[in-house]
Amino acid sequence: MGKRYYCDYCNKSFADNPVSRKTHLSGVVHAQNKRAHYDAFRDEEEILRDEANKRPCRTFLSSGQCKFGDRCQYSHLTNDDKAGLADIVNQKKKLAEMKLQAAPQKVDDDKFIPSLNAWVKRRAEKRAHEDSAETGPSPKQTFSDAIPNYQLAACLISVVNPPPSLLPPTKEELINADYAEWG
Repeated sequence: MGKRYYCDYCNKSFADNPVSRKTHLSGVVHAQNKRAHYDAFRDEEEILRDEANKRPCRTFLSSGQCKFGDRCQYSHLTNDDKAGLADIVNQKKKLAEMKLQAAPQKVDDDKFIPSLNAWVKRRAEKRAHEDSAETGPSPKQTFSDAIPNYQLAACLISVVNPPPSLLPPTKEELINADYAEWG
C-alpha cells in the first residue's frame, strides 16, 4: 500500500509522495484549517487588534449567523464583545505593570552577599542538627557512600536493548571514572 501522510490540521491521510503532499499543503482547505487551528491560540490583544481594522458583518449582526463563519472577512464581534476584550487587555496590562513595580529594580550586592552567607550558615546548622537527631553522631561519609544508586527509568524497562547512553552508571563506573578538574 505504501507510505501514507496524515495531516493533523485536516484530519486526512493520503499517499506520501512529493506531488500529493505539495498539492495538499498548498490547498485552500488546508490553509483554512491551519489558520483556524492557530487562531484558537491567539490572545485577546491580538484578536482585538485584528478585529478593530474590520468592518462589522451585516449578515451576522442581523441574523446572528454568517455562511462564511470564521473565514468571513468582516468582524463578527459586537460592541459589547469588543468592550469585554478591551477590559481584559487593560486588566492584563495593569497586572503586568503591578508586577514590574513590585519586582526589585536592582540587586544591591552589598546587602545580598551577607544575607546569602547567613542563609547558607543557617542551612548548614539545620542540616547538622537534623543529621545528629536522626542517627546520633555520624561517622565521616566516604565518597563511595555519597554516590547515589541510579536505576533505569520505568519507561525504558520494556526496551530490549537500550543504547548505552540511556543505561544508568554503576557505582564502580563512577568511582573509577577519570574526573577532570575545572576552572
